[in-house]
Amino acid sequence: MAVSALNKKEVANLWLDRYPSLHPYSQDKLYVVLGPFIMGIELIKLPRIEEYRPHFVLYPLYGNLSGQKIKDCMSYPVLLLEFFNKKGLQYSIPYKNSFSLTQEAIKAVDREIPFKIGDDVSLSSIHRLVDSQINNKLVKLQLKQPEFYEVKYYSALYISNSAAEVVLKQINKDSKAWDMKKFSTYYGDYNAWYNGLKETNRDKFIEIIDKNKSDKKVEKLHYSELN
Repeated sequence: MAVSALNKKEVANLWLDRYPSLHPYSQDKLYVVLGPFIMGIELIKLPRIEEYRPHFVLYPLYGNLSGQKIKDCMSYPVLLLEFFNKKGLQYSIPYKNSFSLTQEAIKAVDREIPFKIGDDVSLSSIHRLVDSQINNKLVKLQLKQPEFYEVKYYSALYISNSAAEVVLKQINKDSKAWDMKKFSTYYGDYNAWYNGLKETNRDKFIEIIDKNKSDKKVEKLHYSELN
């Protein structure tokens, strides 16, 4: 079912009213730059019905497996959070007459995210959010921790080499409990993966981020800082 552009705009405005630092990257993608990331809320339309689901997303301005250009960075989020109502069901919000349910979903976002979206954010707050994923039972079962440790490491590297070194020590400690056969299947050789993080040149890393921030669509976004 098609949803009118007006309905989508009205829904987006409800979210922008709550998070005024966000800016429409597209009609249903509301973003802000946060240090080495693009962060925000995506309003994903559900198939065949006139309803949407809000997601919190984090995209890396330093690149991913697809590459280091802005198109690669925006190809998939390194962190995506869904939100659930009191019954444990994911929010499905109608585009029409959605004010009260949208406000309920916004409160759920505020509870789950340990900082105010659009403000400057401390490294420790980002790390708390990532740690909540690292410690998730399903993440552990699927050995997804390395993916989130990459987010933790690169966010720390943005701050300083010494902050990044702290994360490397955490990886060294936690990796002792990982299934290395499974790791090898998903990520390749552990030492190569670990050394790839450790040997990242911070100056080149910052250079990539700055270049992607100069993209025309990214330049239109508001900026907040990771500190």
